[in-house]
Amino acid sequence: MRPTNQVAASVERRDFAGIRKAAAAQVAAELGAIADPRDRLQRAGEIIRQAELEVSIVAPERNACAASLAFYDGMRGLNVAMGVGRASYAQIRRAALGEDTRTGRLPEQEEAADVAEAADVPRVKDAAKRLPELSERVAAANARHEAAVPFRQDAALVVSEEPYGWSSFETEARTGIPATRIREDLTHARRRRQASKSNR
Repeated sequence: MRPTNQVAASVERRDFAGIRKAAAAQVAAELGAIADPRDRLQRAGEIIRQAELEVSIVAPERNACAASLAFYDGMRGLNVAMGVGRASYAQIRRAALGEDTRTGRLPEQEEAADVAEAADVPRVKDAAKRLPELSERVAAANARHEAAVPFRQDAALVVSEEPYGWSSFETEARTGIPATRIREDLTHARRRRQASKSNR
């Protein structure tokens, strides 16, 4: 079957702004309610790991659905249905074809199905029905991740100081967060603290 030059109007478009806002607010409320910085650091790390795991599992499924619809059904404008920008959507399609995600050539519509078949891009059953839910899950997970990072950074800074005095290696041992990541978090948290002082 050749592409049909459809606009992706038949694919449900969810309120990604609302989805992200709600997911971020939930994380902020949960972490903001944890008084002990050690517990807050631990929980922020857990939220981030869970979000990263979900994205690693769900995003490939989402991308496969989008590639199937784009190349075999000729649907355009799927980035809106996915809640991603045009550049990200182009990268997803290039990756599906095994091309360089930034510079690879995307096929013209009339040749898209043949190029996709040659690249072994799978045809995904019920892709149009599955894409909205998968896209929502990725958007929410990314929002949870983004919201939790500043809490992890600030809590890491607090526990590095008195009365706790944790080193980055001790923090890793206690929380499972890599010491290299902790050191990066400390840098960001110190910059944010300094900027806050400068703005007073």
